Amino acid sequence: MKIRPGAILPGLPARSWNRHEDAARIVLDGGLPAIGGLVPAAGQVFVKNNSGAAVERHRLLGIDGVQIPFATSLIANQVSPLLDGVSPVVATHTGKFVIAVDHIPDGKIGPAAISGLAIAELDNPATPPPHPYADVAAASDKLTGNWYGAARILTTDVTGGTRWALVQLGPFVAPVYPGKVTETGGISNGGSGDCDIYVNGSSEATITAHLSWAEGTMDAAENAECFVQYFLGDSKWRIISLDCEA
Repeated sequence: MKIRPGAILPGLPARSWNRHEDAARIVLDGGLPAIGGLVPAAGQVFVKNNSGAAVERHRLLGIDGVQIPFATSLIANQVSPLLDGVSPVVATHTGKFVIAVDHIPDGKIGPAAISGLAIAELDNPATPPPHPYADVAAASDKLTGNWYGAARILTTDVTGGTRWALVQLGPFVAPVYPGKVTETGGISNGGSGDCDIYVNGSSEATITAHLSWAEGTMDAAENAECFVQYFLGDSKWRIISLDCEA
């Protein structure tokens, strides 16, 4: 039973009471599963494992939308959205994943971390490059260290052959890095080629950089210094600034 807006029950405003009534109705009508309480812990969401296999604790599920369409029940998504979790694919789920908090059998629902601190496994070797971030790995439900990502690596440790990481989940981040064109003959406007990225003055990785100006036709000479950034929208590293004197 709802109460009139503005009315106050002992210690509970009408708006809060009515929201609890709406939430209870959703559960009773089968619109949202009541698992471990209606609202997940801070930084967590409920996710249905539709990957086709059980997902172990600290492993990834790609976000493939919500289980209850907004048109079916907007309030269910306002109270506690139930995500559709699938096997992560780099092309689709980079920056769009959750980390299971508990073992989640296939077809079942469980809690998963979506923001804040989380523990995860990394598929990188025991002594990897000093990646500052991590994100979805190819053909894996683990994270992989990278130069960009939605998980900032705070610390790592190797235990029993497994590389563990404490990560901070948040928005996808793609920093700008200093670089140097290493492609033999340079990179022509509209083309791509090898480019080394630098961290703290040291060359740390060779990436394929694309050169495509909105205006202008300048090519990137071999050994030219530049700035590069990863663009999530087209899944490419791009040269965004170039040393004109090279």
